[in-house]
Amino acid sequence: MSGSIVVRVLLGAYDYMHPSEQHTQVVVQIPGLAAASWMLPEDHFPFSKSEPWPSVVDSAQEHYVQRRTGTGSTSDTARLAVIEWLREDANHDAMYAAWEQDQARRHPVARKLLKDNEELRARVAKLETALAATGRSLSSFIFDADDPGADALGAQWLYWQAMPLVDDPFVQARMFRSSVFSEASKAAEAMDTGGPSDRGRPQAYLDGYSDGVQDVAERLEKLADQAAEGTEVAS
Repeated sequence: MSGSIVVRVLLGAYDYMHPSEQHTQVVVQIPGLAAASWMLPEDHFPFSKSEPWPSVVDSAQEHYVQRRTGTGSTSDTARLAVIEWLREDANHDAMYAAWEQDQARRHPVARKLLKDNEELRARVAKLETALAATGRSLSSFIFDADDPGADALGAQWLYWQAMPLVDDPFVQARMFRSSVFSEASKAAEAMDTGGPSDRGRPQAYLDGYSDGVQDVAERLEKLADQAAEGTEVAS
């Protein structure tokens, strides 16, 4: 077993009796604890592939519980050991951190965001330490001053730069993708304005064109929402 937490999501045919059927396999390795796996339906793959590892494992076990697929075997024991381990907040955070690092290794943009996140955390910690020495907190320094001045404004900028990244280091990349889809949706809606070329067209044609444009705009806006939430499904 490797020295770090690893979760892998695989899509393939695992039933030798039905080789044409695809399944989603979630494999978990936790050093010193257990190696466990869950076999899920094919439609679980898009979600499991894109979600943070703790959510993937919780979802896999929830599916097993709902379907009552447990058998009391050694495999069930390993799965339950992983779930019990994951219930500890520190372990949950450790698996999430392992997922972040795995994403960073795979994606240069995520790697840069994680690096920026670490630098901002360090700068905020340094500022908080300096303020604590004077009996003040970062929030009071930023928001309670009558005349913040250049230093406080700089601290405010630092605060708002750092805080969103603490919980989600990929928020900037998601917001960019969301804005692209949102602008495309607006552009699609602008097409539904009619014009000289529409004169003489049958009403049924105009209605169909309008419905088609609205469908495209709504689909793009949905993609914008999914990008912002991090729930996009890869096609």
